[in-house]
Amino acid sequence: MAFLLKLRKVDLLDIARELGVEAHGDLRKVEIKDKALQNKNYDMEAIKAVMQEVLEENKERGRERKSGKEREEREREKLIRDQEFEERRQIREYELERLRLSNATDTISVSSADLEGKW
Repeated sequence: MAFLLKLRKVDLLDIARELGVEAHGDLRKVEIKDKALQNKNYDMEAIKAVMQEVLEENKERGRERKSGKEREEREREKLIRDQEFEERRQIREYELERLRLSNATDTISVSSADLEGKW
C-alpha cells in the first residue's frame, strides 16, 4: 500500500473518511495510511476503488474551479473593455461639444465684426 503515500495528504484524508476511519489533519500521512489499512471492513481492492473515486472527484472539483476562474477572468476582461470603450466615447463627446462651442463662438465673433464695420 505504498501507493497511498504518494497521494497528497488531503486526498489521503478523504480516502480515510470514505472508509469510515477517523482521521484529522494533524496526523502524518503514514499515520493516516496505517489507520486506513487497519480498518477490517475493507480489503485492498475496496481501498483502491475508494481511492480512484476520491481522486476523480478531486480532479472534477479542480476542473470546475479552473473553469470558474477562467469565466471570472473573461468577465473581468469584458468589463475592462466596456469601461475603456465608455471612457473613449465620453472623450469623443466632450471633444465634439468643445468644437461645437468653439465654432459657435467664432461665428458670433465674425458676426460682431461684420456689424461693427457696417455702423
